[in-house]
Amino acid sequence: MGFRVLKSIAVSKALRLYHKTFYSTRREVVFRGAKVYLDYPVFIPKYTISTDLLVETVESIGVEGRILDFGCGSGAISILVASIVPGVREVVCYDVSPSALRVASLNIVRNKVFGKVRVSRDIRGVFDVVISNPPYLPLDPRDELDENWCGGSSLEVIRELFLTARKVLHKGGLLITAYSSLTGRREVEVIASASGFREIMRFKRGSLVDTVYVSVYGKEG
Repeated sequence: MGFRVLKSIAVSKALRLYHKTFYSTRREVVFRGAKVYLDYPVFIPKYTISTDLLVETVESIGVEGRILDFGCGSGAISILVASIVPGVREVVCYDVSPSALRVASLNIVRNKVFGKVRVSRDIRGVFDVVISNPPYLPLDPRDELDENWCGGSSLEVIRELFLTARKVLHKGGLLITAYSSLTGRREVEVIASASGFREIMRFKRGSLVDTVYVSVYGKEG
């Protein structure tokens, strides 16, 4: 078992403890000004570097048009993007988890962005940008809580993200996604290239256990 996998297991255990402790007493956080209602087992965006860095990146590069939030979770990223990025016309929240879609629907109403953000159980149409904070630890999930951060030992979720983005983005569209040094930067680069994406820029922020990246990819061809 490699060092990255061992560190990933440790991070997964820490995230499980954080979520179980949080859900034993609370159901709401304020994240970058958005009031986010949460319900088990939905991912908690507060105090997570990847969520914060992703929002910061999207705001700084100024995306425009129709946006897909792939794996939207609580909807926190979608709500903030719709609220603070002037050129955004619509954000579609997609997630395979019914719990996540239910919570995201509530948060859209609570934060008064229902004219600009909506949830969807499938992905239709063409998008200008796909954003995602996917489960990027290289571990197979044991249960629905693990599915928030364990993306498969072969990075299955990240592979699905790139393939989906390839299908739904127009030519020249952008994919903006978070991952970690525990995921393996080289591994993500290989997946991106094989899916027809070229990295345009990359941002990073260090933590005690890893380096978190947010990369902006352009669709080629």
